[in-house]
Amino acid sequence: MATTLDDLRGLFALDLTDAVLTCGGCGASTELRAHDLYPDAPALVVRCPSCTAVVLRFGTGGGRVRLDLSGTRLLTVTAPSTG
Repeated sequence: MATTLDDLRGLFALDLTDAVLTCGGCGASTELRAHDLYPDAPALVVRCPSCTAVVLRFGTGGGRVRLDLSGTRLLTVTAPSTG
């Protein structure tokens, strides 16, 4: 089955706190909710709990949303059941 743009739209409609991030620095895989969060930076910054590398940056401004996952090797999300 091919992945479609609708699959990407669905990803961003999910609660990502259960998502597992694999750190691009140390390779540790941990649920997003266990990461260290720094909300007071110019953008929201999320750091790996194992090595403190930045794995995610999220910011808004000027009518845009910015999501930087360059420090993340892999983001794994469990798809919701369609029951």
